[in-house]
Amino acid sequence: MRKYYRLILLIFLFVSTICLLFYWHEYNRLRYVLEVLNFFGQPPEVSVTSDCLLNTSLFSAENVTIPDNITPVWHRLGNDLFVFSAFWEVIGKKEHVKVIGVARYAATLKLGCRLWYEGQEFSAEGRISHSVISMKVSHALDDPDKVNPYFILCTPEVTLDAPPYAVELFSEDQQPRPSPVILPVLSLDASQESSSNATVVCVAPSGRRITPSEVAEFVSFHQILGVGQYVIYDDGLLTPTALDILKDKNLGYKAALLPWNFPFAAPEAASTVLKWDCLLRSLSVHPVGVIQLQWNQLAVPRYHHTLSAMIRDFDARMSTAQFVLTALHFCFEYPEEKSAVPFKALRRFYHADLKINEDPQLVLQRPSLVVQGLKTQQRISPGIIAIHTYKQCSEAANKPAPPKKYDNSIAKFKNELQDSRLLKLWSRHRSL
Repeated sequence: MRKYYRLILLIFLFVSTICLLFYWHEYNRLRYVLEVLNFFGQPPEVSVTSDCLLNTSLFSAENVTIPDNITPVWHRLGNDLFVFSAFWEVIGKKEHVKVIGVARYAATLKLGCRLWYEGQEFSAEGRISHSVISMKVSHALDDPDKVNPYFILCTPEVTLDAPPYAVELFSEDQQPRPSPVILPVLSLDASQESSSNATVVCVAPSGRRITPSEVAEFVSFHQILGVGQYVIYDDGLLTPTALDILKDKNLGYKAALLPWNFPFAAPEAASTVLKWDCLLRSLSVHPVGVIQLQWNQLAVPRYHHTLSAMIRDFDARMSTAQFVLTALHFCFEYPEEKSAVPFKALRRFYHADLKINEDPQLVLQRPSLVVQGLKTQQRISPGIIAIHTYKQCSEAANKPAPPKKYDNSIAKFKNELQDSRLLKLWSRHRSL
């Protein structure tokens, strides 16, 4: 009789275990679905009666970051003079508002400025000065179509205890005098050393449609490298879902979204202005380093696991202002590998085998040192870190792709990418 009791108990135990495992499996599935719905919202129902103007957000809430409560935009100050952003800069005993602007060569820069302070009823007079920001591409000195980026400095006549919260710029040589431009001022302190391991990535506009998959893969990968702050210069081609991904506050990163309506067709001037705005804006979080990338580029270290660790390893004395990195072109024409992880870069391990002097270069900078005028630099071999650029390499359809070279250094991040919360949520959202 006892044998039958034992058999019944064993059967009951076996059935209970199977039920428990089934319950646990279904519970996990339901938990993931609820988590996806919490972030991405309910999938829209397509029907004749559906409201086309439903205002549903795919992500939970807006994300505030490197101060984007002061959202810049290009303002016209004269016929061919525009200004974008303003920063309160303190270097030693020098204090002034540094305005980033751009103008044609023939534009006049006869300007005046006033500073607005908290608790002061009236503005204070300032002394104006300006300097041309150097660019890589040179033009003829008298070229009327040349576009120059400028630093416009407004130095207070009388220094007060607190920094100004706004600067007012006006033209002095146009009649009738146009309305002044008032820019909010972001306070910085370039003299303070980096006290954190923060690394900032600034993303330049690409001039093409940016999909949510590109954004999710770009952010999730650089999160693994310790990047928690992003400055996004948006030319209006980020899709609404991509914007929602960047605005979410529960995924462990912060993104400042800045509209980029550059007023001239001058790529070199635009790139120079964007670089300096990125550097100055990032000083608010005192990062170890700042790098400017595009959405199709990934900074891939071969041995280090974070960008800050690599910087400190190569420059323990904190004396190098910028690190010169090599960009490798991973061409779409080359064959793809198979990968179970929903990450396109894990399927592309071949890049164009170019000569060293043909490889484009990017720069990882220390903003506090660059702003102080240091020009020390260190070149880092692509065997240590490289910028992987994913693009179509052959401009013509009948033109063969350049010779290829194998590089699977990104594969070492496969496990981290597989565990990425953002990639998991985005993958499950697409499968709903």
